[in-house]
Amino acid sequence: MMKEKKFASGAFVFTRAKGVQPKEPEELRAMAKAAGFDPGIVPAYAGDRAAIGRAITQTERGLQRRGFLLRPLRRTASEVLYAVVRERKDSLTERVDHEQLDLVRWTAEPDPAVVQGSHIVAQEVAQAYAGLRGKVVAEDWSGSVSGFLEAHDAARVREDGRVYWVPPQRLADIRKLGELLGQVGIDLVLCELEPEVRTIVHEVVSDSLADQLEQLQAEAEAFDGKEKPSTFTRRLETYQRLRERATLYRDALGVGVENAQAVLASLEAKVQGLLDVRLQTVVHRAVNGFITRTRIDPVQTATTT
Repeated sequence: MMKEKKFASGAFVFTRAKGVQPKEPEELRAMAKAAGFDPGIVPAYAGDRAAIGRAITQTERGLQRRGFLLRPLRRTASEVLYAVVRERKDSLTERVDHEQLDLVRWTAEPDPAVVQGSHIVAQEVAQAYAGLRGKVVAEDWSGSVSGFLEAHDAARVREDGRVYWVPPQRLADIRKLGELLGQVGIDLVLCELEPEVRTIVHEVVSDSLADQLEQLQAEAEAFDGKEKPSTFTRRLETYQRLRERATLYRDALGVGVENAQAVLASLEAKVQGLLDVRLQTVVHRAVNGFITRTRIDPVQTATTT
């Protein structure tokens, strides 16, 4: 009870990766399923091109202290080529000399599993690449975490998505996510809202609602009535979902949602009208033989409150 009272106004949420070990997507999906999540929450492997870039970055750390450098020569979607360079500094002559020792080459064809190069630095890149190829790493999780938070009505506090505010009604689900992330080496941190930051949070959630409403209004204005019935139905579902989010924000923070409710009601009425006209047109044409083949999308009309 004390914990829930502590987070009565919701919580700031951010993540911190610590010692995340690269893992096979299949292993992560099994972990997610065991934790009660849809395995789809696991991010996909970023691809071999991303993996070789990560391997080079990983190898470069501390390389200069050993007197070596990796310098890019060519980087495309299908080829990565770096020079292994020895760096010599002479403080007496005030010179820095560079000597190219080898090449590190990766190509998508004919064998993307191979990293070419005989120098020890090239071998280290190859070893790092072998450990990353086919694996999901910490940075891959950012999109999945952001998607989960936003699907659970979180509002971005920072534009880069590194900090969110989550309403108290969704904290149980967020804690559950934190347990899963903890298993893969990512901390999910919840921070209590101090009274002096409530005004800031009010602005954040109000702006978040306003931005979504503005986007939805623009999309509704672009409708010409010729869209598929399923398109209108999905839009009605989006309006209803946003209305629920606005209510959560009101209950958590007392943020006024009258404008949001009014705009959503207007949009729902417009799109529902377009949907009704579109359905009647499609059915009329099919019945009267104006077209020989007509596919009527299954429609579940969203109810408004």
